[in-house]
Amino acid sequence: MFNNIGKKIKGFVTFLCILGFILVGLAAIGGIIGGIIVMVRGGILAGVLTIFGAIVGAALGALFVWLGCFVFYGYGELIDKTADIAKNTELTAQKVTKLEYEMENRK
Repeated sequence: MFNNIGKKIKGFVTFLCILGFILVGLAAIGGIIGGIIVMVRGGILAGVLTIFGAIVGAALGALFVWLGCFVFYGYGELIDKTADIAKNTELTAQKVTKLEYEMENRK
């Protein structure tokens, strides 16, 4: 479950970002449809403002979803890189130990 956790975090954040974009898009579509309905019922100004608000809200919502995912994706990347560093450090320590053993046995 906790093996390769950095990649799992990054995958989950990618999923959440896409889901956020979809939900923001659906909300924008709902706002635009609501604005059209208001316009059909006679409130032209209110309908136009509703449509404008839906578009601006969608743009800002998508931007905030995207920026919000940076932090968590970066955390997953940090975990990945830390695991790589730990693995490389362990391999280097094993090589140094092997070289030290070989040097001692040559004497």
